[in-house]
Amino acid sequence: MGDVLRAAGLLLAAFVAGCGCGEPLVADAGRDAGEADSGRDASADGGSDAGRDGGLDAGSVPGWRRVEGLPEPCPVWVADDPGAVLPPLRFEPCPGRAEGCRQVVVDWPVLDEPSTLRPRFGLRRQHYVDGERTLFGYRRNSPPWQGDYEYYVVAAASGEHLAVVRTLPPTREQLESPIDWCGATSIAPGPDGYVFMVSEIREPGTNSYIARARYDDPGGVERLWEPPGSTTRSAEIADTSYEVTAVTALFPEEALYLTGSEAVTVCPAGPGTPYCTIGGVVEQHMIMSANDESGWRVVVTGPGDATFRDLIDTPDADDRVPRADGEHIVWMHGVYPYVGGRPSRTELWASPYAIEPGGVAPRFINRLNVRGPNAGIGVGNGWAWTLEREAELDTSDVISVFHDLATGERRVFHYPAREKPMEAVYLGSDEVGIGVLPFGSFQDAKTLRFIRYDSLPVEAAP
Repeated sequence: MGDVLRAAGLLLAAFVAGCGCGEPLVADAGRDAGEADSGRDASADGGSDAGRDGGLDAGSVPGWRRVEGLPEPCPVWVADDPGAVLPPLRFEPCPGRAEGCRQVVVDWPVLDEPSTLRPRFGLRRQHYVDGERTLFGYRRNSPPWQGDYEYYVVAAASGEHLAVVRTLPPTREQLESPIDWCGATSIAPGPDGYVFMVSEIREPGTNSYIARARYDDPGGVERLWEPPGSTTRSAEIADTSYEVTAVTALFPEEALYLTGSEAVTVCPAGPGTPYCTIGGVVEQHMIMSANDESGWRVVVTGPGDATFRDLIDTPDADDRVPRADGEHIVWMHGVYPYVGGRPSRTELWASPYAIEPGGVAPRFINRLNVRGPNAGIGVGNGWAWTLEREAELDTSDVISVFHDLATGERRVFHYPAREKPMEAVYLGSDEVGIGVLPFGSFQDAKTLRFIRYDSLPVEAAP
């Protein structure tokens, strides 16, 4: 089990340090998936992989392009035709629900491990929902010690695949210290294209490379950013609108705001600004939480800004964990005084979307049954999502609550026995996409479940 935990940590890890200019990454159309890149790649790609992928990735369906411009060996490929590489997601009725719920059939072939699916990122990207499609990212598994591939995918709620990045996960031997591995670690969808991160894990530190491609030109991979050297700070892509990308540390001391090949550090660690987290990027503006000696507040920065400005700062509360979708901003409002290290109560507040304090019109929505302000929150299509407790006790069951921002009505999803929640993937106008973990798992979803709001019960706020 320790190896599994370490593998999961490595596949999430990416490390941030500095900025490089955006040279194009050439995707070599002449090097297909079946062409050997190394001894390990030849074995995995030309042998057992053909059978594991059910022929979809074999030579009968060419179209993988090796991403060039990365360190060697760093095997990462993008698919010319995502729909030919991976068939559309299939759906089935949710167990125990007569109507109003469908879930992804997770049955793709792997070797000795169960098929798994991991939704990526979630509600910070809710503003990518438009009138025609809803996009989300996920990772589909292969056992890391079998030399099989992992796929970082952008999909639509209809099941269509828009982008596929393929990588070789670390082998069992590579999980032993010191690690020596390079591959894709995350993907983030935008409206016209996607951004992905490649991590080169070495001793004593790790480098990260961020690149992007358009859905209509998957071979035109362009590098946005790479560090000048190794670092030991862990980070991941926090948000992207394709033209603008934000990167934050897992234990955030700084955030990078990328526009093209330019990286601006915002909310840096130091006196007065010791901590910040990215809430979202909307219309090239970054919405963040920031903490200083006076507490938490919501801040914003925009193109060309090397600093940030206060957007929401209530003297008698901690305002934090903002989420924005271009129509609304929602945030957690922790009311003073603190009791036992937490606010005396925590509330959900909302405002029409704004990037200047004068445009913010705060409005109370509901009281929340949470331990304290945390990241279990999202917004989209007039709905807000919060992850709460069934009762005030910390040991009570966790529920997903969907708040109608127009009326304050709460619709609640109670997780079935032997299941636990993940971050909601998206909030559509009629349905919510939610990841469901099997009991005992810490990352790999049992499935993605799409539930109509009108099929959930209405329950009063605590």
